[in-house]
Amino acid sequence: MGTPDIDVVVYPAGSSTTQRQLQYLELAPADNALAPTCALPLQLWIKNNNPTKSIHLETIEVDFSDPTFNKTLPVSVDIGPGSATAFFATNTQYILLPSPPPSPFTLKLFFTNFDPWSDSVFFIPFTSTYQFPGKYADLGKDEFWSGKGAAHAGGGDQIFHYDLGITGFDPDLNHWSILYPGKDGTHNDDYRIWNRPVYALADGVVTFYENDVDANPAPGTVTAQGNQKGWGNAFNIQHGPYLATYMHMQKGSLNPALIQGYPEGVEFQKGAAVKAGDFLGLAGNAGTSSAPHLHVGLVFRDPGKGQFSIPLPFSNVLVVEDSELIAGDAADSPWAKATTQGLPWIADPVNGAVALGLFPKRYNVFQAAIDPVALVLGAHSQIYVLLTLPDPPPIDVIVEQVRTQVKAMAPADRERAVGRLKGLQEYVQVLEKELGQAR
Repeated sequence: MGTPDIDVVVYPAGSSTTQRQLQYLELAPADNALAPTCALPLQLWIKNNNPTKSIHLETIEVDFSDPTFNKTLPVSVDIGPGSATAFFATNTQYILLPSPPPSPFTLKLFFTNFDPWSDSVFFIPFTSTYQFPGKYADLGKDEFWSGKGAAHAGGGDQIFHYDLGITGFDPDLNHWSILYPGKDGTHNDDYRIWNRPVYALADGVVTFYENDVDANPAPGTVTAQGNQKGWGNAFNIQHGPYLATYMHMQKGSLNPALIQGYPEGVEFQKGAAVKAGDFLGLAGNAGTSSAPHLHVGLVFRDPGKGQFSIPLPFSNVLVVEDSELIAGDAADSPWAKATTQGLPWIADPVNGAVALGLFPKRYNVFQAAIDPVALVLGAHSQIYVLLTLPDPPPIDVIVEQVRTQVKAMAPADRERAVGRLKGLQEYVQVLEKELGQAR
């Protein structure tokens, strides 16, 4: 029968011209007693070079030197004469491997009425790394960012993307929850992530934004406008060769310094310059979002072939499964430090947890806040934007906004602000001590 006349690209591809390479993402372990893993979600571009006949892909097989890792994926993909298509694994088709993964592996494609096409694919590590899009300074007592790897719903060109939230300890339920105590998740502000600041992964240039999409009225509902603009209020930022997308933020919350003078809702080439860690906007629930969260990820646009998901590893964060978090003394939890690694794969229903900044008790490293007022008050207004603009307003304007904001805060919010203030005072005391000893 012979093999079909096809071209195949496996994404994210390496740079070699002599062997077929695939860049892999190492996932951090879920606690410090475990080993890292590797997630392999297949992304294939396949071109049918026959100008007159269609071909039908019915099975994909991945074979390793250790057959216990082998995977067979039943598929049904038609490719017309002279046409090309992209295949993306679904969540249930991920292959989880030890890290580093066994290399090479054999990729086999089975087409109806043809002998199988096969080739060796060599793993190479993905070496870029990025800042986490949230900051420890924005969290309250017993709060942590939550998210996990190899878990993004929907697959497609978002295979490596993350849906991020914030988890905190609920003393009434005696467990960790992405909701505030006493809330049932039927309102947007029941979620801890609601209205929290989002920050840039790396230096880059803005190429798209949307800032005028209404919030979905409640979790589980999507407005007509949200269905039309599924990304919600969002930024696309070109970070080197990869394009980052930050989705579902609050209407009107995008950093004005990054959008003024540029058209909204259309792509452009050279927008505002962004520095790693710059404030982007506030997390929300706009677009095709099931509940408040931050959707973030990287893609690579390969001209003539399409858009493919790219690994998103972080450095200088701590990770642990939320079931192992110790309330009131989280520093004693079995944190694992992520170094150029993706978030751990953790089985449902665990949310996962991420600590931003190292714990003073264990590592003797402190994270300082650039804007103490924003640190204390959190993300309940535009005060963070005011403080981070190139020309902040006079102090009396800030004082008036602080007074207005504090009056409008709920008792629980004021209590969290007091907790943040106490933490900041501890950091300042340490700084004063160290500066004094250095004289």
